[in-house]
Amino acid sequence: MSNKESENNRTQKKAGRPKGSLNKKTEHFYDLSDKNSFDVVQHLIWWATGNHKKLNVPEFTRKLGMGGQIVDEPTISPELRYQACKDFASFMYPKLKAVEHTIEKDAKGSFSFSYNTKPMNQDSKNDKD
Repeated sequence: MSNKESENNRTQKKAGRPKGSLNKKTEHFYDLSDKNSFDVVQHLIWWATGNHKKLNVPEFTRKLGMGGQIVDEPTISPELRYQACKDFASFMYPKLKAVEHTIEKDAKGSFSFSYNTKPMNQDSKNDKD
């Protein structure tokens, strides 16, 4: 392959969508959200905080429990609240790239660590004395 051909292969493509722009499916989703005044992040916050009034769901749901007893369970369970927190975190914090570590078989070394079991406020009291 000549130098001219390799240079031509490295030129930027003119076709396709520009880098950083939304694809059609995502753009359609944003349009629907705007059209219906639906704020995904706000709803995730309501689920995470258990705000049943804003979500327009009952606070408790009656279910048949063990032994045939009727029990009132929260409609927005702790599991749902946890899942909403996880989903909301993706809006706030970037996902970190995976990092691989390899240790050679023949590597000889020792590992050690230490930690302080005292609460932080006890350390500051001792420093004052």
